[in-house]
Amino acid sequence: MFASGGYPDRQTICVDASTGKEVWTGREKCYEQSMLLAGGHLYAVTDDGIAICREAATGKITWRERLEGPISASPLLVGDNIYATNERGSTWVFKASPDSYQEVARNQLGNIAFASMVACQNRIYARVATGGRGSWRETFYCIGKE
Repeated sequence: MFASGGYPDRQTICVDASTGKEVWTGREKCYEQSMLLAGGHLYAVTDDGIAICREAATGKITWRERLEGPISASPLLVGDNIYATNERGSTWVFKASPDSYQEVARNQLGNIAFASMVACQNRIYARVATGGRGSWRETFYCIGKE
């Protein structure tokens, strides 16, 4: 099992579900966002906007890359791409590769984003907003082929 939180100290932890014993621990914090497990590696995007890839079994960090925080939305895995959106509406698309951070694209939708993207039937759905305090206008996007 993998979990992450941050009070009073930042922590990401792996616990053996059959024994309840700690396998490894790290000092990163993914408070609101979920982590992704793919191909024996754990991918996370921290609250501060740092993308991290770890060996799931050992916790060894294979790479880390500074995006731009803050980030509240959970990353989304589609095929071998991970989509990570920050609170200012920027989305990074990078490979779910344990070897290195490999950016595929960077896109901007709105200037406020807290909701996680969702993938369904070859489409990605995103809810973002534009504006500022008291004058938000929300938009729901469907991205994909017809």
